[in-house]
Amino acid sequence: EEKMLALALRNIRVTLVNPYSKLQSSEEKDKFQAKHPELQEILQIVTWIDENNLSQNLINARKIKKWIIAAAIFTQTLGSAYGNLNFQAGAMEDGTFLLTVNGSISSGDAYIFAKQIDSFKQDNMPLSQIWLNSLGGNVADALKMSLIISSNNLTTVVPNRWECVSAC
Repeated sequence: EEKMLALALRNIRVTLVNPYSKLQSSEEKDKFQAKHPELQEILQIVTWIDENNLSQNLINARKIKKWIIAAAIFTQTLGSAYGNLNFQAGAMEDGTFLLTVNGSISSGDAYIFAKQIDSFKQDNMPLSQIWLNSLGGNVADALKMSLIISSNNLTTVVPNRWECVSAC
């Protein structure tokens, strides 16, 4: 349960905290806050976790337990906000993590994909698999993504009833 809670914290960081912190203008920040009224409370919790340098798999996860449902909603609603791809993290039984990649690949998605991979490293969450479900798209970004997968020694999986065709 604690690993799943830590995963929820990671999802909150990737889908809410990180995008918000990159906004430049107060108008952009106001729009983001209007869309996500719970943002200020989430920012306070994440700041408290960071300032107290707490164990991510234990206290951090417990502190944000009430946001587990919200994290699932944020991942579903914000995952596609960066482009055509939707990213979702999951936990494996062996203690490692997976990242699902759904949707068509568009220009700039390789950059977002690299940021997703980096966030696992920053959160000390060992990523082992990438699950793919895509009809393809931008070949250049697909090639960049394949290099990222290869350079990080990740395994790709296409689960039953999913597909990976064309540029994928």
